[in-house]
Amino acid sequence: MMGLFLRRMWRVVAVLALATQHSAGKTLKYHISEEQKVGTVIARLKDDVADVLAKLPSSVPLRFRAMQRGSSSFLTVREQDGEISIRSKIDREKLCEKNLNCSIQFDVLTLPTEHLQLFHIEVEVLDINDNAPQFARAVIPIEISESAAVGARIPLDSATDPDVGENSLYTYALEASNFFKVEVQSRSDGVKYAELVVLRELDRELRSSYELQYSAYDRGVPPRTGSTLLKISVTDSNDNSPVFEKSSYVINLPEDATVGTLLIDLNATDADEGKNAKIVYSFSSHVSPKIMETFKINPDSGHITLMRRLDYETIKSYDIDVQAQDMGPNSMPAHCKILVKVVDVNDNKPDISISLMSSQGNGDAAYISEASPLDTFVALVRVEDLDSGLNGEVDCRLHSQGNFKLQRKYENNYMILTNVSLDREKRSEFSLTVVAEDRGIPSLSTVKHFTVHITDENDNPPHFEKGRYEIFKSENNAPGAYLMSISASDPDLDANGQVSYTILENFINESPISTYVNIDPSNGAIYALRTFDREDVSRISFVVQAKDSGKPPCRATPRWS
Repeated sequence: MMGLFLRRMWRVVAVLALATQHSAGKTLKYHISEEQKVGTVIARLKDDVADVLAKLPSSVPLRFRAMQRGSSSFLTVREQDGEISIRSKIDREKLCEKNLNCSIQFDVLTLPTEHLQLFHIEVEVLDINDNAPQFARAVIPIEISESAAVGARIPLDSATDPDVGENSLYTYALEASNFFKVEVQSRSDGVKYAELVVLRELDRELRSSYELQYSAYDRGVPPRTGSTLLKISVTDSNDNSPVFEKSSYVINLPEDATVGTLLIDLNATDADEGKNAKIVYSFSSHVSPKIMETFKINPDSGHITLMRRLDYETIKSYDIDVQAQDMGPNSMPAHCKILVKVVDVNDNKPDISISLMSSQGNGDAAYISEASPLDTFVALVRVEDLDSGLNGEVDCRLHSQGNFKLQRKYENNYMILTNVSLDREKRSEFSLTVVAEDRGIPSLSTVKHFTVHITDENDNPPHFEKGRYEIFKSENNAPGAYLMSISASDPDLDANGQVSYTILENFINESPISTYVNIDPSNGAIYALRTFDREDVSRISFVVQAKDSGKPPCRATPRWS
């Protein structure tokens, strides 16, 4: 007879618990002289904005971060105290050319972002007199007919001086002479030039040439000077010289004028006949290379045409000196001045510069924590338009479906701030679009996109599908027998979502629970450590706790059943 074995059941109850969870801008202005040594300290923001910082909690260690742009790479900002110093040598002439106002501008933020303050920094770069006026030619040849009238004027070469203000070219002078002098004139853009003036009648038979030193001076401290030699040749008389209809013209030319556009049809007349009446037009020998590259004159007709595109934002006007000379012997050229005023058109789209907070090597993405409060700083936006007037006025908009907002700080500078509470587990990234549109007619616009990634915080405890599990097991099992596996999920990332398992210590018949069952901490598999005997213990209850690896970790809150 086969023995009848009564199958007795042993029940294990595991109770699983839920895991527990653990501003306005200010402008600061400084100035430095160009050519200062690398490392020269300009300012220390921690001292200069002490009144603002005093309102922040003293227990928070503040850091300063420069939001660099363009020329701000010449300077560096120390993180711990905001010390601004020179990173690389600054040459004002290379940085700003002849602009009177030359400054390096950038923004500095204080971190952490929950105590963010924004400071706009303007460092004016002052000119030093490190350049002397300079002539392009060491010798300037000039031919003047002996029949030239007293008071006749001949334009002279201009000197160049890249310095500005008092350090720039101020005046010209000529070596003392009874026959010639120079008179200094100013062009429409303020640049000085000189004309040679005949003081008395010339006689080639008495004296056929003159050599005079011609000098240019600035008013720097100390002053600098540059010189060249005028070699004046007196030629035989030519009965009549050409005459322009007008001595000067003003032309308004839109900057979008096409190459080949006719500016003016010059007309000079000569009372002579034959070869002596044949007139040749040309630019005066001293006109700048920029004029020669931009305009062309037809030597026969006097037509001046455009050779290349204009740019109002680069050069706003051109002073052109033209001469007309007949083909007769010893001819005396006539001179005419043409002022070309470039008219601005709306040909520049707005430029958008975005400095992202907490970027991680990707210039098109920002990273902020899901625990960030409302109004957390995300990015600094600057819009610019090189055009003038309404063409250069820019409106800025942000498209973010209401999740972020655009706040204007000063001029064309804006901050992008959070506008809602963030939850990475619901949405891990946002696509933002910044639109800048000028007020020209028709208007021009620029669009820039970037992504905001939401970084994880350990804000979710591990979660079990059930709060109570039951295991039915026959007695007389072998030690080490597999009982069941349990699993908890955690939607957080990386260490914040890595779950480990432990059995909370308690006692069964005065014996530790750890002598009855064991759990694999990595996968939640539960094993028997001894042979169960229903007559000894018919029911065992214990609690499994799930804990993630975040800092601080989220743990279970035990519930006994």
